[in-house]
Amino acid sequence: MRLGWHLRRYERKIRDLIGFLRPGIVQGMWVPTDGYLAARAGCRPLVIATFVTDVVRKPNVSRRLHDRIGWTLKQADRVIVDCPWVRRGSSKPTPPFQARDSVCFRAGSISSVSILMFLTQVGRGSSVIFCNRAFEDVYDHETLFRRGFHECRNAVHARARRNRNPPVLIRAKDGRVGLEGAVRYLGGIGPAEMAERLRAADVYVSCSRQDGTSVSLLEALASGLPCVVSDLPTNAEWVSGENGFRFSPGDAKALAEALSKLLADQTLRRKCGLASRRIAEERADWSIHRLTLLRAYEELLG
Repeated sequence: MRLGWHLRRYERKIRDLIGFLRPGIVQGMWVPTDGYLAARAGCRPLVIATFVTDVVRKPNVSRRLHDRIGWTLKQADRVIVDCPWVRRGSSKPTPPFQARDSVCFRAGSISSVSILMFLTQVGRGSSVIFCNRAFEDVYDHETLFRRGFHECRNAVHARARRNRNPPVLIRAKDGRVGLEGAVRYLGGIGPAEMAERLRAADVYVSCSRQDGTSVSLLEALASGLPCVVSDLPTNAEWVSGENGFRFSPGDAKALAEALSKLLADQTLRRKCGLASRRIAEERADWSIHRLTLLRAYEELLG
């Protein structure tokens, strides 16, 4: 497989660094580049950690990437995935996992990195819809911000007419109904503020078109939030009718209907939030899952 000049340069640097450090284990974190360069450099034992996109979406970009990713996975002594769905393979053509072994591993919640976050106030009370996905096409903010909120407003209007209750509207700071002023962009924030903002939210939403086990979602679960997420295999492992709703990716009306149900029913929000917290405690505890990772390392070291 051909390498660009910049990759050849990094490959030489990795070889030199490995020769100097002589580590017991080398781990590549992004299959098409980091993992590939580590494999090319002959690193052993080699652990490859995938992020779903690198083994599900990237192989379909070009034949070269497809072959590179497939070859890299075959060189690994362990392949670490964060959800069983990725280990089983997806419905799309991707390189098979033919590494010598694999281990399923989920990271814990409340990350230490700064993130992007949005807030919107909905209704006469200060209900908060929370989304902290980055500005990338795969997270489909178009559905949420340009269409979903307007559909949510219409859905709540209809429910108010049926129930003869005052309508809950998306309001701007000056009192006008609309999207302007309802969405607040906070930029990158630290873990302490992140936890505070999560605790202040009423509903978590993610419109992602593709995902692994999302740290963003785990943070919301750990914070006891009801969750409205796109219906992806990985999200289905964490969100059901017990703790929230799933909607077809890109379906703004279904998203809005789910949001309006939660915003209109405080009892339902509380019930879903308690279920989310329980799920996080049972299945997303870093103190437990880090042992899985450590065992994989120990087995490689013999």
